[in-house]
This record gives sequence, structure tokens and C-alpha cells, in this order.
Amino acid sequence: NRVRNHFERNDLQALLDASASEEIAALPSSSVVLLANALSEARSVDHAVTVLKAAHRGYPGDLWINLLLAENLHEHSRWDEMLHFAGIAQALRPASGTPLLSIADALRHKGALQESAALCEDVIRLNPDNPHAYEMLGLVREDLGDWDKAVPQFRKAIELHPMYVEAHNHLGRCLTR
Repeated sequence: NRVRNHFERNDLQALLDASASEEIAALPSSSVVLLANALSEARSVDHAVTVLKAAHRGYPGDLWINLLLAENLHEHSRWDEMLHFAGIAQALRPASGTPLLSIADALRHKGALQESAALCEDVIRLNPDNPHAYEMLGLVREDLGDWDKAVPQFRKAIELHPMYVEAHNHLGRCLTR
């Protein structure tokens, strides 16, 4: 379709035009996800949110549309909306850690640190090889001022993914306190 052609040509203006058109409702969900990802990567998060919200009306039960909405809303610190869409994604895929981490992240930013930590620990129980869960738990521990408990979480994230730059940065920050 036209969106895929614009994406393949890396035509940002055509993608932006497509995001503003009435075509969104007629696109298959996979094309919407592709368009939203391209817009997000081009730093057009507002357009990505607009596209995803329009698509959500037609595909309210689509896991990826809900997850991408949550992710893009994070960029604008819209925590309640992020919780809403991550919650839908979690209901669609209860055994997946990804929606739970989005919920934990939103709760962390809202100051619900204990709830956020508990969700991170749930994700670690579901998938002990998920470096993002350890990083998020480390961030929560850091927010609580408990650097001694944050450090091992960042170290575990790095052990699982040695090139995880954010975890290295967080670890360095904790170790210099």
C-alpha cells in the first residue's frame, strides 16, 4: 500500500501527510504500526499518537497498537493515558512482561514506587532473563534512595545485556553517590 511505499522510500513528508489523512481508519493494523514506528523514529511523536489513537478506534484489541500508544505517550509524560493503554495490552497478553513494565514505568513516574517495584518483580518472575525489568527495578530502588539495592539490579541488567547503555549509565550514577 501507499504507506509501505512511503516508508520504503524513507519519505517523511509523505508519511506525515498519510498520518493526517482519513486513510488511517482503512489501513490494516500492521500498516498502522509501521507508520507509527516510522513517525516515532523521525521524532514526530505527536503524529504517531494521533495515528495510533485513530487506529485504536478500529482496532481496540490490537496488542501492538496499545503498546505503541503507551510507549509514545511516555514521551509526553502522559502517565494516566499510558497506564490506560498499557493496561489494555496487559489484559490482552497477561503472561507478557512488556505491558507490565510499561505499567510499572507509568506508576514509577506517578510516584507509586512500591507498586512499580512489585510489578518489576512480577516480570522478573515471568522472565528472569529480561534486562529491562532489572533496569526498571533499579530505577525504582534509586528513586526510593536505596542505592545499595539499585546497584545489583543494574549489574544484573548489564550481565544479561552487556551493551545496555542506559543500565551502565544508571549504575555509574549510583556508584558515584
